[in-house]
Amino acid sequence: MLVSVREDVRIGITGIGAEAPTSVLANAEIGKRLGVTSDWIVERSGILERRIADAEETTARLASRAANSALEMAGGGPETVDVVIVATATPDAVSPATAALVAASVGATTLQRSTSPLHAPDSCMRSPRPTR
Repeated sequence: MLVSVREDVRIGITGIGAEAPTSVLANAEIGKRLGVTSDWIVERSGILERRIADAEETTARLASRAANSALEMAGGGPETVDVVIVATATPDAVSPATAALVAASVGATTLQRSTSPLHAPDSCMRSPRPTR
């Protein structure tokens, strides 16, 4: 792929957002099942707790909430979005791409959509000109 760098084009990240499932699975619960302590799990994995999504907490819904937070932080509306990138190992489906679902959910409807066949990053992009 060729990427052109132009001095008159400025890019930046003006807002970020994050979201996690609400249900928490504590190490103590896992440790009880395995006959180990919570500290034992943390020492070996570094993981303090796990988040478990329920049936309504899909990747696209969680990412859409995060995207709305990012838009709020940036102080812009969906028309200001040039690109939506969702990098995930847990897409809702192979198609449509999670990024396309997020873009539609937040109202960023002016994007030209393209998806990565590898889904990492699972992306929806707008480009000023074709790339090779």
